[in-house]
Formats: sequence, structure tokens, C-alpha cells
Amino acid sequence: MKDTKDTQEAKTPEAPTKEEKKVAKTFTQEDLNRVLQERLSEEKAKSESEKQKAVEEAKKEAERLATLSQEEKQKELTEKQREYLESKEREIQLRENKLDAIAKLDELKMPIKFAEFVINEDKEKMFERIKQLNESWTTSLNEAIADQLKGNAPKDFTSKAQKKITKVISTF
Repeated sequence: MKDTKDTQEAKTPEAPTKEEKKVAKTFTQEDLNRVLQERLSEEKAKSESEKQKAVEEAKKEAERLATLSQEEKQKELTEKQREYLESKEREIQLRENKLDAIAKLDELKMPIKFAEFVINEDKEKMFERIKQLNESWTTSLNEAIADQLKGNAPKDFTSKAQKKITKVISTF
């Protein structure tokens, strides 16, 4: 019987493995060089076109400024400086608010990662968001803990054990 099993096993063709099914595609050095050269030329053309656009925009801006009077030039310059300063002030305010949010979240023993979700330029709104998040977080955390602690109370086996002990003792 064993001989027939061995011969049957030998006769059954084995299924090709995944590794055998996959045929590795090989590239020659020329293929790799060609692909790399194509990619480099595409990137170079792209950067050149971006440079060209920037140069054209700068020329247009210079021509436009050349046509303006001294007073108009000064007015534009002060406007650009004002916009720049306002954007920097916003960035600094957001950084400060982020630090305040992190401190408040740490104080509340909440994950500091939440700071990204509550940051706002207005501190009052930010602290209101933190308050709402803390309430939701606490509620969800308490519910999760309650779910984990759910279960049946342990059974009282002492009465059955007492009866068995008294039976064993009474038999002696």
C-alpha cells in the first residue's frame, strides 16, 4: 500500500509556486541609462520652463514699476511690506497659540497630538475647542473603560465548597 501512495504522489504534478510564476524582468545598463536620461531631461525642461516664467514675470513687474511715479512706487513698496509683516504676525500668533494649546492639553492630561486640531488665531475660540474636545474625550474614555470592565460578577462558590467539606468530614 505504501508503494502505491509513493508512486501516486510522485506522479501528481506540483503546482508552480508564486516565485516560479513571476518572471523577473531584467534591464541592461543601456536601458537603465536611457530611462534615467529621459527622466533627467524631463526634469531639466520643467525647471527651465519654471525659470523662464519667473524671469518673464520679473520683467513685467519691472516694466510696470518703471511706468509708475515715485509716489506710486513708494505706495506699492509699503503695501508689500505691510502684507509681509501681517503674514509674519499671523505665523507668530499661530506658533504662540500652538504652544498654549500644547500646555493646556498637557495640563488636562490629553494627547498633545490634538493641538493641530484645536489651533486657531483667536485664543478664545481655541480654548473653547479644547474645552469641547476635553468633554468629548473624557466621555468617550469613560465609556470605553466601562465597556472594558463590563462582565458578569464572579460566582460565589463558597457555599458549595462548604457543603462538600462537611460531607467529606461527616464520612470520617
